[in-house]
Amino acid sequence: MKLVDTFTMQKIDHKASRYFGIKELVLMENAGVGVADIVAREVTGENRRITVLAGKGNNGGDGFVAARHLANNGFDVSVVLLADISDVKGNARTNMDIWVKMGGGLSPLKRSGEIKRHLSALKHSALIVDAIFGTGLASNVRGHYAKLIDTINELSRPVVSIDVPSGIDASTGR
Repeated sequence: MKLVDTFTMQKIDHKASRYFGIKELVLMENAGVGVADIVAREVTGENRRITVLAGKGNNGGDGFVAARHLANNGFDVSVVLLADISDVKGNARTNMDIWVKMGGGLSPLKRSGEIKRHLSALKHSALIVDAIFGTGLASNVRGHYAKLIDTINELSRPVVSIDVPSGIDASTGR
């Protein structure tokens, strides 16, 4: 495993897609499959319930791919979308649409007051996949995002974060 900062990750992604011709959709698929593999190795007990917390960007797209592969391998997967469906664009939208077409549900969480509605699912999950923000986060986390991240940290449930734990600046660690 190689640890890189935001700038270096962007250069790696750019080189993979522009120089080597690997489509961004393929990069997203590979990331999601990798996450699903890690989750499958970590969840070994009878509880096979996984909650994926998906943002509207590419990190969320990786989460939709992971959700699809986990569901196809017998996991009980629920996806919580932290945005309006109309805000999900590009490759993330493609993977969200695939998830929905295969029968996967989406539970919206767009306000802090809606966290309580998802608390039971989070508490009873064997593992939570954090696909909210990735290396592209360039500002402080606020609102329902911050409240949800605080809630997850208080639950003492295992979490697998895609790229970097949401809310952490990948370049500074802040």
